[in-house]
Amino acid sequence: MIDSPSQQTQEPWLVDFARSGHLLVLGSSGAGKTELLRTLAVAVTAGADVAPPLVYGLDCGGGGLAVLTRLPSVGAVVVEAQRERVLRLVRMLHRTVTDRNAAMASRGVADLAALAATGVDVPRVHVLIDNLPALLESFEGGGSLRRQHADMLVTILQEGRRAGVHVTATAPQRTGVPAPVAAAFGQRLVMRMTVPDDYMMLGVPGTVLDADSPAGRALLGSREVQVATIGGAGTPLQGERLDAVAKQIARRYPVGATSVPVMPDRLPQSALPAPVRDEVSVGVEEDMVAPVTLSLLEGPVLVTGRTRSGRTSHLLGLAQLARRAQESASDVVLIGPRAAATASSGLGGLEGATVLTTPAEVVAWLAGPGAQAPAGERAWRLVLVDDVHEWERAWEAAGEERRAVEALTAWSATLGGLRTALVVATDADDARTRQHIPGLVQAVRRGRRGVLLSPEMGDGALLGAQVPMSSHEVLTGPGRGLLVAGGRTHVIHTTTAEAVMEQSTSHGRGES
Repeated sequence: MIDSPSQQTQEPWLVDFARSGHLLVLGSSGAGKTELLRTLAVAVTAGADVAPPLVYGLDCGGGGLAVLTRLPSVGAVVVEAQRERVLRLVRMLHRTVTDRNAAMASRGVADLAALAATGVDVPRVHVLIDNLPALLESFEGGGSLRRQHADMLVTILQEGRRAGVHVTATAPQRTGVPAPVAAAFGQRLVMRMTVPDDYMMLGVPGTVLDADSPAGRALLGSREVQVATIGGAGTPLQGERLDAVAKQIARRYPVGATSVPVMPDRLPQSALPAPVRDEVSVGVEEDMVAPVTLSLLEGPVLVTGRTRSGRTSHLLGLAQLARRAQESASDVVLIGPRAAATASSGLGGLEGATVLTTPAEVVAWLAGPGAQAPAGERAWRLVLVDDVHEWERAWEAAGEERRAVEALTAWSATLGGLRTALVVATDADDARTRQHIPGLVQAVRRGRRGVLLSPEMGDGALLGAQVPMSSHEVLTGPGRGLLVAGGRTHVIHTTTAEAVMEQSTSHGRGES
């Protein structure tokens, strides 16, 4: 409620974000700032907008926003400790503002209301930031990449109002919010402060609020406000009331709000969409954790990594994906000194595959079935060569290993007419130190297409790329790597193979 003594009236306080802009709430600990954010989340969720609004929280306070995840309108509440998710949410919001501004410009409209008048209804997005100074400080202490997100947040504040992205942020004291950021807030609510002089500095009367003012009492300019509450703050009662609200409005959110994903530590191939022929999702990228697709028939692919970097598991994950494709690979061929052991390891995707373990078997296959394209106009073949560095180490001995590598190298130049995809895995250190050998690795790396798993700085030269000094996600650990293709690089987490038992369980749950 807002009190107007001059008119002797008390009326509901309505926050018009579309007209007045973002809201900055200042107040000391216990003044009711977080409860205001919770009340706002319920109010916008229970509103009557044509397009149901979405809510996202950035909790840099004491975790008081976590209870809001019960609401279907809440896509995520991200805490300060989840740094990668914090940055990802800021990027998502920045992209939303950018895309919506472009959509409005293409239709010649000025804001979201005018866009809705053209028949395009998009939901308003409410961003709740508890302890804005702490969020800004986290951006400043993490290098250039993290500092870029501070600029993105300023852009969201400056351009978000017309795009329907509305920010409500709290601050525990008068200082801590830089002037350019504070200026982007069109509305400011002052709750009780620790230092009496703060009221004067914030441009509100200094005799209305004091240390004994109840939680939720505030000043909007010269007018006194009492913020509504859900009730039961910090107790199970509030959760029960939020559950009741969620039940009432569940039909407005049949699929819920888009979440803020986490970069996985393990990515089973069943979590990725089924490929369209050879367009295989090799993993998910770091920006939005979205699948990254690579055409395997477009040219050979090189996978490098050291021991336990996930090379072999990634190869078998690709085999499983190729078998799941809408136009699946008619034949999968696994080549390598330990191919037989890999094929019998219990991992799926190799049922009925051709397994070649000895150099003599490889040479014979290349001269026979490998020299012919698969039967059928659209049929294609996937050939996986694992641990080829072990055969290239014997190059100087001029034995059967060298003959197999030479045969594979010559055969790799004929793939276009054979409708055959080739993926070669090798040790990164061997690939760098044995560049004088004109073998299969040197032939494949010329295409500058591949994945560098857990790369060191010098590994980028293998594919004519530069390993970034810093990235949003770490570049170490099994399956984490750098995808190089089309002259661009992406930090990704690669897909991994699943055991036969895992796959059958997944399909039994209805997963693909």
